[in-house]
Amino acid sequence: MYTKWGNEGSISIRIHYYEVRILGGEATIQDSDQLIHKNKWISLQELKNLPLGFPEDLSILEAYMSKKLNTLSI
Repeated sequence: MYTKWGNEGSISIRIHYYEVRILGGEATIQDSDQLIHKNKWISLQELKNLPLGFPEDLSILEAYMSKKLNTLSI
């Protein structure tokens, strides 16, 4: 969906935002770095109230979710 590159001090970062669809089984966290704390389906309204690690990305996530919701509503 969207990839962001940047630096936090002297550390280079790359953040991937992606859409997933569960086809079977259940959602689990497989994170060897222990950076993911929870996975959960949320609404657009819940997203607006979520404390993001990168709050400047909220507009990107809102635009994507809004577009998705409009596509599904048609």
